Amino acid sequence: MAGLGLLGLGGCGAVLVVLLMMRGLEVTAHVAGIMGVMLSFPALAIALRGWAHRSRVATADQVGQARESLAGWVFDQWRHEALARSLGNPQPMPVRWRLTEHAVMDRVRSITVGELSFTGRSDRIGPLAEQFRGLLCRRLVILGGPGSGKTTLAVQLLLQLLATSRAGDPIPVLLSLASWDPTEQPQLHDWLAERLAADYPSLRAFGPDVARALAEQGHILPILDGLDELPLARQPEVIIALNDSLTEADQLVLTSRTREYGTAIAEAHKVLNAAAVIEPEPLSSAQAAEYLEACLFPDPSPLWCSVLDRLRAGTAGHLATVVATPLGLWLLRTVYITPRADPRPLVTCEVARDAAQMRAHLFDRLIPAVLTTRPASRNPHDPFRPRRTWDCTKVRSWLIYLAWHLDRTETRDLVWWHLARHTFTRRMLGLRVGLGVGLVAGLGVGLGVGLVVGLGVGLVAGLGAGLGAGLAAGLRRHDWLTDDPAYVNLQLKHRTEMLVRDLGVGLGTGLVAGLGTGLAGGLVTGLLAGIRVGLAGGAVAGVVFGMVAGLVIGLLFDLGVGLVTGLVRGLVVGLGVALGVGLKVALMIGLQTGLMVGLGGGLVIGLAKWMGTPSRTSWASTPRSTYQVTRALTVIQICVAVLVGGLLGGPVGGLLGGMRGGPVGGLGIGLGAGVGMKVGLWVGLVIGLVGGLGQISSGAWLSYTLTLCRLAAAGKLPLRLMDFLDDAYRLGLLRTTGPTYQFRHAEFHDHLLRTSSSRTETDT
Repeated sequence: MAGLGLLGLGGCGAVLVVLLMMRGLEVTAHVAGIMGVMLSFPALAIALRGWAHRSRVATADQVGQARESLAGWVFDQWRHEALARSLGNPQPMPVRWRLTEHAVMDRVRSITVGELSFTGRSDRIGPLAEQFRGLLCRRLVILGGPGSGKTTLAVQLLLQLLATSRAGDPIPVLLSLASWDPTEQPQLHDWLAERLAADYPSLRAFGPDVARALAEQGHILPILDGLDELPLARQPEVIIALNDSLTEADQLVLTSRTREYGTAIAEAHKVLNAAAVIEPEPLSSAQAAEYLEACLFPDPSPLWCSVLDRLRAGTAGHLATVVATPLGLWLLRTVYITPRADPRPLVTCEVARDAAQMRAHLFDRLIPAVLTTRPASRNPHDPFRPRRTWDCTKVRSWLIYLAWHLDRTETRDLVWWHLARHTFTRRMLGLRVGLGVGLVAGLGVGLGVGLVVGLGVGLVAGLGAGLGAGLAAGLRRHDWLTDDPAYVNLQLKHRTEMLVRDLGVGLGTGLVAGLGTGLAGGLVTGLLAGIRVGLAGGAVAGVVFGMVAGLVIGLLFDLGVGLVTGLVRGLVVGLGVALGVGLKVALMIGLQTGLMVGLGGGLVIGLAKWMGTPSRTSWASTPRSTYQVTRALTVIQICVAVLVGGLLGGPVGGLLGGMRGGPVGGLGIGLGAGVGMKVGLWVGLVIGLVGGLGQISSGAWLSYTLTLCRLAAAGKLPLRLMDFLDDAYRLGLLRTTGPTYQFRHAEFHDHLLRTSSSRTETDT
């Protein structure tokens, strides 16, 4: 912010120096006075912002109301997610949990009083929740191998703790660890407050600092999912940051794969303080057979009876290894039981040479199975069926690209607004957006001026040409220079009528020709000028928009920053076109643009933020809700910018133009131009588009839209990506955690990557 202020002061100083050299001391003093008033806004805004920040500390009543509402939102969110993941259909999987045998746990006296015991089953979650409440600090680490049910247990524990909540219990909130970088946010509570505000935006309705108060005052039990999904170098950093951040009263649940957790604590040289560590036992073949039988019809076919008998007898071979994990059971149920497929391949050598091959076989058949068993439906009361019919081959190709994208960015979280970040560089994206904005502005201004000039030229030229053509035609057709006065007297009336008629025809013809010529010339001139100015201004605007990042909260503060930023942008654009129109005119254009963008931009930003403030009736963020809100605010922002541009464009331009003809005359000219049917419309439209697009040039929706158009043209993703992701979630291929998507299982993500790599090697 300090750099922006210095840049603004430097730009204003340059303007004053040039004006002093070109217009003299009087005009320079006049402009300096205006700049002084404008530059006072940021200082006032900063002071008001500091005062507002001190007065907005969350009260105990606000925290209490937000806490109660958050508990309801979290419960509804994860109850719906549990249904989408079929965690209890027909019953929870009977996974047994026990204390780990690995040396990765703190001393027993730090964890509990007396003897430490922690055992239970996922299908009987109540005792596990009570054992968690019995721990001294209520800290738990859930370990396990791939597909062993770690996240499932975390969701079950969250729902059970909320359903049996007691007075004073913190609210369990499940969060993905993918977005935490301890090098940037060393304290857990800072990151936790940020995630609460992003995942549950309705908390802001209770006060701007309520999320931070909930995090810092111990009202949240963070359930942190996926330590193993972080980059390897970051995993020990998270362990160190957790130990440094947690106080004696802070509770915690953490999930991770066993090997990665062991490596992380070894590199951190410290286990997680006061945390019990549990692991699952493999499912026995008999338990798997019992669960599969509950998923089948009451009278299963002889083939299924044979499969179940082999499992119970311990002769199922590699199938028993696959179904020893919850992931294997889910795959078998989804691929074979739900679509009523023939189970004979499960016990043949074709797919049963080893457990890895059988698991790959199940993953390969997963997409066709869910697309077959869940046909598209528009019924809003059927939330677990897709809304559109998708081609199986394309679905697989798109999911492979998304898996590759996540692997390249070293994360498991698919965030729609990050798609552009890893497709274009920031400079490339800013330049593309800037070129588009500049081209729109240049074409709009050029065509608008061309039309106005064309109309004026056409009217004047048409009148002149019509009069001239009419007189010439009349004189050519009738001999007014005859020497016979009698002949003239006899034919005077008739010839006068003929002259009027010819004059009218000539006038009409000339007017039409003049208007046509003027409009055509105006359009061509406007188009050429628009392209030239658009490209030049777009290049400058691209660099400027690419460098300027972030919006500052508060209407007054936004107005002050908008004035400074608008002046800088306007002056840069004005200097950018100086070679084409002259330095003097360019500076005037820059100053005028700066005032318009500054005043209008500040109001637009503030109004858009005000309109984007959530209500207390909404709840948690989802990927689709964040996309829809961002898109809606963008449209509103552009519309508001159109109105503000139309109101401010004419008066400000006229006032600046009045430096020559006097302030009163300039204001009158400006009001006339801003309100006029022709010029006012174009000024408002152009400034609105420039202001709206420029304001969102570094924003999520426009960046995402530009990126998606390119990827869709290349066939890598569908043009309606959000609809596809939403349907993939309904099909059970993806899951959601707050505003992000994830693959339903990390192993499915890894399988798609392996498949893609093997196909690439084969093609090569």
